[in-house]
Amino acid sequence: MTHSALTSPACMTYACSDPQRMAASVVDVYGLETLCEGVVDSHLESLWGIAPDSAGKSFAVLRSPGSDRGMIRVVAGQDRKHPTPMGTRWSGVEFVVMEDIEGLYDKLEAHPDFVVGRPLKTIDLTDAGANIHTYFYVYPPGGTYFVMTMARSKARDYDFPTSPNPVGHIFDIHMDVVKDGPSRGFFEDTLGLVAVFDEDTTEGLFYETWDMPPDSPAKLTVFKGDAPKYGLDGIEMRTFERRVMDPLPAVADKFDPGCCMATYACTDIDSVFRSVSESKLATVLSEPQSVRAEPYAGARAFTFLGPENQRMEICEKMWG
Repeated sequence: MTHSALTSPACMTYACSDPQRMAASVVDVYGLETLCEGVVDSHLESLWGIAPDSAGKSFAVLRSPGSDRGMIRVVAGQDRKHPTPMGTRWSGVEFVVMEDIEGLYDKLEAHPDFVVGRPLKTIDLTDAGANIHTYFYVYPPGGTYFVMTMARSKARDYDFPTSPNPVGHIFDIHMDVVKDGPSRGFFEDTLGLVAVFDEDTTEGLFYETWDMPPDSPAKLTVFKGDAPKYGLDGIEMRTFERRVMDPLPAVADKFDPGCCMATYACTDIDSVFRSVSESKLATVLSEPQSVRAEPYAGARAFTFLGPENQRMEICEKMWG
């Protein structure tokens, strides 16, 4: 695929042992709203390629009020552990914060359901055409992190995400993959995503933030879809040596603990399905099909596993 039909992440599905508590905590602290709730029936289990009853009986889709992208869908599952500095497959998500990130940090630090991973940090990326922004990350119930990021300046080369709400939508979904693995080629060549930021790193704030060993190189690549000025939102692919990554094995018919399935919207689902089904690096779990459940509202979707077992759902329209 030379031109990406993918546009923007619509949702990240999040599995945890207490989904009701997880959803209530996120709504309380971040000011998100519940877009819809529903039953995890056999149709959805077949669509997602998971075993019966492995994701519980119900789901809830949470969003920044009024947003049509970057949502969280909470289902039942296991909680993620952290035996190594970095994750594997879908490792976390990043929310845009529009105001008072210091107050949000204080609220999360005091909340019994969240564990702050690192204090507030401000980074200046203006030399790379980006911006100055302040960020921190926390672990909500379920155990894969949420990064909270607020811009302090305008970026030179792209449009930083914005929201009318104090805490906006998810604008980046984070994917941790092994060094020299097949994922980059798949996301560029098969899905047609464009790398708009690509940098090797061996030191600095990234290593301090994530407790990376100084002798282990890393690469950060930001992929965007078919949209102007660095796209709408995208995927931050983080490449590491296997020894610093979570060894959590993938189970084909079960969701990973925590962040477990990225849903991407597209403009041509048949073209995306054709590219994925022709790739030797992907495993198709379901074919494009109309989905009655909310928030699909009859739109077609399908699911596949990427080259390192990243579970992705493709939907022919944005939600909300």
